[in-house]
Amino acid sequence: MDENLRGGLLLTVYAAMLIAAPPALDFLPKNQFKTPESRAKASEQYGALPVAFAAAVSAANRELRIPAASTLLPVQRMFRIEQTWNFYAGGLDKLHRLEVWVDDAMVYRSGDPEHDWFAPQLTTRRLRPIVQATVVTRSSRNARSLARFVVSHAREDFPEARTITLKATRGHFPGTEMRVHHTLTAEAPDWDVVVSQ
Repeated sequence: MDENLRGGLLLTVYAAMLIAAPPALDFLPKNQFKTPESRAKASEQYGALPVAFAAAVSAANRELRIPAASTLLPVQRMFRIEQTWNFYAGGLDKLHRLEVWVDDAMVYRSGDPEHDWFAPQLTTRRLRPIVQATVVTRSSRNARSLARFVVSHAREDFPEARTITLKATRGHFPGTEMRVHHTLTAEAPDWDVVVSQ
């Protein structure tokens, strides 16, 4: 193979990997430092220069990297390097996703930047296998513990909540038609977790 062609292909692959899976940027909240109020508040604590830098990184991630990464989705799926938290237990075209509902409002869905409450915690390297097992099978041994963990934090963030539900959904890529496989629900006042189909 021609050295120039090989070099160009390698550069293309490295650029695609950097766009699709840069260290830490997948866990950066999409709307961090988006408003002048949030930047002003952070500047009081950390100083104007660090916050200006962080806001620029967040804006570049939101406006440039995320749209570019979405165009690379077919390639990411082919090589199993997708970073949007899809599970492959049922094959490449089957998705398993977790949803968290507070009363009648969805606050979290795997890989959904519009519903990203608690996403940094649920996508950490240590917690991801537990989330995956909980979503894939209703008999996961850690499912109730995960549900209690999520419910505890949801009750802090949504003190008026009366029902908190974790829904394990399944469907085919791209995930526009998902069905609920099983749920873990806790209701006030006792907040005991109940698993159901």
